Amino acid sequence: MALTVMVVDEELEVLSLAKACLGSLGCEVLEQCHSREAASIVRARKLHLVFLGARRQYLEAIELVHVIRRSRLNSGIPIVMLTEGHDTRAMRRGASEGIQFFLAKPLSQDRITRFFRTMRSAMWAERRRATRLPLHVTATCRSCRGTLQLPTSNLSTGGMLLELCEGLTRCQEIELEFPLPGYDRPIRVTATVRHQTPEVGVGVKFQEVSPVNQRAIDSYISGGLEKQG
Repeated sequence: MALTVMVVDEELEVLSLAKACLGSLGCEVLEQCHSREAASIVRARKLHLVFLGARRQYLEAIELVHVIRRSRLNSGIPIVMLTEGHDTRAMRRGASEGIQFFLAKPLSQDRITRFFRTMRSAMWAERRRATRLPLHVTATCRSCRGTLQLPTSNLSTGGMLLELCEGLTRCQEIELEFPLPGYDRPIRVTATVRHQTPEVGVGVKFQEVSPVNQRAIDSYISGGLEKQG
């Protein structure tokens, strides 16, 4: 399955070069000239990397960074700012807003290719983190409001989805205990409620997981527990 990369820049030459180069590397490339349209994509689709130009629309670029970092699907993806030369001031401000990487213009196919290859491991790590497998078990949920027994829907390396429950609220801290197929002891984690919608359910993000339990979760996602069984 291809990695999905969005390139946002007002220069058509940049968009064309990036699409040709990244496309030849097997990526699905989404091109956008305007940050508003790009923000709609961020909210609707899972991405793996964003290249973000900021030649004349710097404030709009920063607003798009905020949208990405607040999004449910893409809050952890790498963001690369395309800068005009080595603009240290813009880089410092961008880093303070959540941008991790910088690539100076003018761009070339060779520079994009080399940069992308150095980024590949970070993108695959984010992709594994976002991978969710079905998990239909009953989790024991403990909070300041008491103890609940909640069916689960799926599991990722960093969180899980529970069925809708009126006893949980956004940002609430909870303790979870649940069985994992192929593992001989219950998994215990501390988590935070990230979102709750009738259509999806309750999404929680793991906060504290012991190394042993994290290895078991990662192994379940990768299929390692099935191989052991």
